[in-house]
Amino acid sequence: MNTYVSSLQPIDYTIYKGRKTRDFSQWSLQKAVNKYMEERNVSCSPSTLARYDEYQRLYFCDMADIRLCDFNDDVLQAKIDQMSVNYAPKTVKNAYIFLHSVLEEFLPNHFWKVQLPPMKESDYYIPITADVEELISVVDNKLLVPVLLAAYGGLRRSEVCGLRKSDFTRDGVHIRRAVVYDKNKKPVIKPPKTKSGYRFVPLSKKVVFMATRWNDFGVLPNTLTRRYTQAIKKSGLPYFSFHKLRHYFASKLHAEGIPDQYICKVGGWKPETLQKIYQHTLSDIEKTMNSTIASIFD
Repeated sequence: MNTYVSSLQPIDYTIYKGRKTRDFSQWSLQKAVNKYMEERNVSCSPSTLARYDEYQRLYFCDMADIRLCDFNDDVLQAKIDQMSVNYAPKTVKNAYIFLHSVLEEFLPNHFWKVQLPPMKESDYYIPITADVEELISVVDNKLLVPVLLAAYGGLRRSEVCGLRKSDFTRDGVHIRRAVVYDKNKKPVIKPPKTKSGYRFVPLSKKVVFMATRWNDFGVLPNTLTRRYTQAIKKSGLPYFSFHKLRHYFASKLHAEGIPDQYICKVGGWKPETLQKIYQHTLSDIEKTMNSTIASIFD
């Protein structure tokens, strides 16, 4: 089976001059994908490039030699249907978006009409306050500060791993960097993806006190995840990922009436992201609100 070439070749700048008039239709998908990634080698983050590399290796290696001119609705739909058997709708959608972006880059005047698998409504569980408190009660000193920063500050795993003691003030922490893995699975320190990623997160004095005395600055993301998974098992709680603590933070602020604009600012979210993902009312607060609503008409 053919596979894509992972190594990136030096950019051929003659391509850019004739991009609007040059015919790329005889290129293989493999060549187009490699050029697409090559041109984004500087502008994209290591984690994004790693994801692109994963798409080409896992999902499209069997299409490597197909010429761009041979792609049509039937070819794309067949690939989507094939992937839908083994992968979740979200995975299929993300992979197809990548493939479509490559085709659109080199065949700008072509249009394809395909049917993606319907998204499934997942049981979107966000830990409640009792879950967070139970988790905090069983974690060790190495994991306690990361859990507090995620649940009470909304920090991502990558942001926790990128922290330095000098980032903290008496009132909170400045987010200036993150640690991610590149396509070779090596940790890389990078700046925030967007301008909103640079932010100041207010923290309680107790959390600041504990964080500035933390002895595990520079912990790797995979190490943090392993410790977290062990702690969840020890707690006996239903499993929820470390990232769900960030969801808890946003939902808690929303439930307490903090304006969306400020939640976006302190968490580094886009408004549409907050609307789609993070405004899930916590189940423990929802019960109280249900009782309040019922009592209004009692």
